[in-house]
Amino acid sequence: MFNKIFPKIHTEGYRFLIISGVATLVLYALSTFLGLLGLVITIWVYYFFRDPDRTSINDDKYLVSPADGEIIKVEEVD
Repeated sequence: MFNKIFPKIHTEGYRFLIISGVATLVLYALSTFLGLLGLVITIWVYYFFRDPDRTSINDDKYLVSPADGEIIKVEEVD
């Protein structure tokens, strides 16, 4: 259950998570409001770099989105 609530993050994300965490502590030392703002940004960084287990369908009829989202249009370009 812990992994469902807090999925692992990609290894590239640890650097950004540490930087935002340290910045949050510095901001919190300056001001509670700035610390809370930094906490929100740190949570967003964690959410951005999460790496949940995904399964994709290996079929030519389906497309896989490169990020969390929806494919809304498929067309040829020059």
